[in-house]
Amino acid sequence: MTTVPAEAARRVPDVPAARVVDPAVVAELPPGTTVRGLAPHGSSFWTRTARLDAERDGVGVAYFLKTATGALGCAMMESEFRCTRRLRRAAGATDPAGVALVPEPIAWGTYVGSSGGTGSSSRSEEEGKGEHRNRSQARGQEDETHFLLCEFRPLTGEVPAAAPFAARIAALHRAGAAKGSSGGEREGVGESRRGRFGSDIPTFHGNVHVDHGWSDSWEEYFARTTRVLLEMERAARGSDDEIERLAPLFFAKVVPRLLRPLETCGHVLRPTLVHGDLWDGNAGVDARTGAPVVFDAASFYAHNEYDLGVWRQPWNKLNAPYRAEYLKHFPASPPEADFDDRNLLYATQEACWFTRVLSYVMPGLFVSYALPVPRIRYVQAGIQQLTHCSRVNILDSILYKDDPSYRTMLIAGMRALVDKFPSGFDAWETERDRGTRPDPAEGILQGGLR
Repeated sequence: MTTVPAEAARRVPDVPAARVVDPAVVAELPPGTTVRGLAPHGSSFWTRTARLDAERDGVGVAYFLKTATGALGCAMMESEFRCTRRLRRAAGATDPAGVALVPEPIAWGTYVGSSGGTGSSSRSEEEGKGEHRNRSQARGQEDETHFLLCEFRPLTGEVPAAAPFAARIAALHRAGAAKGSSGGEREGVGESRRGRFGSDIPTFHGNVHVDHGWSDSWEEYFARTTRVLLEMERAARGSDDEIERLAPLFFAKVVPRLLRPLETCGHVLRPTLVHGDLWDGNAGVDARTGAPVVFDAASFYAHNEYDLGVWRQPWNKLNAPYRAEYLKHFPASPPEADFDDRNLLYATQEACWFTRVLSYVMPGLFVSYALPVPRIRYVQAGIQQLTHCSRVNILDSILYKDDPSYRTMLIAGMRALVDKFPSGFDAWETERDRGTRPDPAEGILQGGLR
C-alpha cells in the first residue's frame, strides 16, 4: 500500500468546474453524436461532476462526466474507470436482460484544452492493461484536467430495497468467485485464478492512494495493508505509546484469530471481486427500471464478506436487514460463529475509510452518478459507535491529523479487539481440537460456496 505525496494528499485540488465539453471527451462519443449541453450534476469533494446531454440519430442521450486535475486526478480517473469496468464485467453475467447493475464506463483521459495539454489521453477497450496514450505527459502537468466518461443513470434518490439489492450483490460475488476473474478481463485474472488476494489496480478513498498488491492468503493481505496504514498514521501524527503497545497484539492475536480459521482445516477461501466501498451513497435505484445500481467502485479481490463490513456502520442505510438478506443467498463462511466479529473487523478496513468523515466535515459534498446532492448524515452517537473500527480510524487519523478525536477512536477500537481476543488463534485451535467448536470445514465447499 502506498500513498501519493503528502503535500498532494493534504490539499484539496483546485478542480475546475465542468463548463465546456473538451474535444477529448467529444472524441469518445459515438460517431454522429451532437453535444447539446453540459450542466453541473451532483457534487464531490475531490472532483467536479456534470451531466452531458447529446443527440444521436435524433434520439437524446445523456452521459456522466467527472473531472479532476494533476497527477492525483489522473490516477483517480484511471482507477475509477478500470475498477468500474472490471466490476461491470463481473456483474454482466448476473444482470437481467437490459438491467445492468453497474453503469458502463466509456473512457477516461486528458483534456486537449488543458494548459500544456498534450492531446487526448483516453483509453479505448482495445488498448489493454489500462495503458493510455501520452501517459507520461498526462501525469507530468499539475494543471492538466483529466476526465472519466460514463453512462448516465437517473436515480430516484432512494436506496434499493434490501431483498433485491442483497440478492444482486450476492450474485455478483458468486460470479466473481466462480470465475476467479472479472468476467474475462485480462487485468488481474492470472493472480486471482491462482488464489491470490489484492489487485493490480490502485484504488482511492478520498484522495488517498491505496496500492493493494497481491498476497497468497487473505490474512496476509489484511495484515500487510493494515500495517502500512498504521505506519502512515504514525508518520502523520507522530508515535503514540498506547498504539505501540496495542499494535503487536492486534496483528499477533486479533487478525490471526478472526481470519486464519477461514483458510485452515482444509478450507480454501476463494478471492472474490468486491465493490470495495458499498455504502448507501454508492448505491441507488434506476428511475427508469426500478433496478438497483452501484457505482464509484474501488474493486479488488477479497473475501466476499468484506463488502458487508460497511453494512454494519450506524450511518449507513444499507445495514442489518441487508446483511440478513445477503446471507440467504451467500451463507457465511466457516466458522459461521465468527461472522459478526469478522464483519466488525472488516468494518475497520472497509472503504468507508474517507468518505464517512465527509458526512460531518463537509456536509452535502458527495457525488452519486445521477443523484441530487443529499445533506450527508452525521450523528455524534453514530460516530462514537465506530470506536471498534480500527481501520477506518487509522485512515481518518491520517487525513485529519490535527483532530485528536480520530486517534482517540483508533486507540479505543484497537484496545477493544485486543481485549476480546487476548489468546489469538492458538486458543481457537485448541478449542477446536478438543471438540468444543464445530469443524469449520464440515459440510462446506470452497469460500462459503455451497
